Amino acid sequence: LLDNGANVVLFSRDTSKLADIPAPVKLETVDYDDEKGILPLFKKHAVDVVICVLAGDFKVLTQTQVGLARAAKEAGVKLFVPNEFGTNTDDHPTGTLLGAKNDAAKAFVEVGIPTLRISTGAFTEFIPWISSTPTRPGKFAIIGKGDTKFSFTAIPDITGYTAHVLTHYPLSALYNQHILLEGQAATLREVAETLGKEIAFVKPEEVENPFVRLLLEFGEKGWCRVGFQYSKPDTPKQLVDLRSGSGNLLWEGHKWKSIADVHKA
Repeated sequence: LLDNGANVVLFSRDTSKLADIPAPVKLETVDYDDEKGILPLFKKHAVDVVICVLAGDFKVLTQTQVGLARAAKEAGVKLFVPNEFGTNTDDHPTGTLLGAKNDAAKAFVEVGIPTLRISTGAFTEFIPWISSTPTRPGKFAIIGKGDTKFSFTAIPDITGYTAHVLTHYPLSALYNQHILLEGQAATLREVAETLGKEIAFVKPEEVENPFVRLLLEFGEKGWCRVGFQYSKPDTPKQLVDLRSGSGNLLWEGHKWKSIADVHKA
């Protein structure tokens, strides 16, 4: 953002813990749940765009994040970018992990603030985390058959893309858009081959982290491809392929990082 001429303000619960922040970036210590306290800070800095990267439980996604959107709306912020980074959550049911972000998206409409939602699939950097389990040390863990494609996108590509579109397109052109990014599509079998890892087919209970277990189970159903639509599970594969990564077009000439690029030996 700085490289593209944007003025950046970083809001944090404890700015004293932040290191290596470039000098031009302004810092503000805030309580994310204090809408009334954040509102004047949005006004103070004449904020046009709020990018929310808060992660956490249902409350953070559906209450804290929506509260920030309300404060942003009242402060005259033009565009709110929620934490949609990850799997496409459209139409997932209320009360589920993926449904929380979908519920938040509906709440933003009620708030009345324009949003830019960016779905990225799984972070490429997280592959070692989602493929390891203590019961099979050194192996590449797969639940199911592992022949369903995931969308993977590298974190530098995600951050770079977000900065690019926010500074190269009129904000009004981004209003209420849901962009689908994909650095590389690959099955878990293909990922294991790329990394030179031996595959271990495991039972769900062998994966201790509940989030990873759900992610692997979702992926086996095809839900981790950003072009997949939960409400239209029978969509032809060709259309899913076409939708996945359709948002990449807005960053012309960019070379997206592959799994091999990120996990070089």
